[in-house]
Amino acid sequence: ISTGDLNQKLVAYESTISTLYQLIDGTIDTKKLKEENYLSNYSQTILDPVVGKIAEETEDCIGAYIAFDPKYTGTTEGIWVAVDNNGNAQHSMPTEISGKSVDDPAASWYYEAIKAGKGSWSDPYRNNADLDVLTYSKPIIVDGVSIGVMGVDLSADKVAKIVNDIKSHDSGYAFLLSKDHDYLVHPTLDSSNNLGVVDGG
Repeated sequence: ISTGDLNQKLVAYESTISTLYQLIDGTIDTKKLKEENYLSNYSQTILDPVVGKIAEETEDCIGAYIAFDPKYTGTTEGIWVAVDNNGNAQHSMPTEISGKSVDDPAASWYYEAIKAGKGSWSDPYRNNADLDVLTYSKPIIVDGVSIGVMGVDLSADKVAKIVNDIKSHDSGYAFLLSKDHDYLVHPTLDSSNNLGVVDGG
């Protein structure tokens, strides 16, 4: 495997979210967001089948979600699809964030995407389904208004394996850094090490 293969895989996930974004942008009626049952019906009839297919058919995907801001209905509407080890999709609601602080770790998956303001990759973390993942997420902005968040989860273990399998000549290797330059995947270093200080920087 090469770094090009890994980059292609990451770009494929980003494209998946762009496709979902276009679906929402073209089908949602923002004037009805506060109407009773509008978001729940929209999520079940329009989003659920598409998110389910994407989660099942995207290689190494272990989940995908769309969550709408609870300010519209008082609860977190949307869809979350997890993919089990056999490739089967399990459909449920997104994790509830209404009433949770922006500093609450259980709601960080939502608020970090809002704070980024654009599509971005997370560092590895344990999600609410108790899985170690990396997430590509993006705020949903329609008609200039942020109405929610969407994302797709990759297995952190599979990403680590892909990076570890990249070889360069006889002794070269690949490694993965966080946006703060902490080591995420490396043959001998872990996240307690930072590129700026290892071997004097």
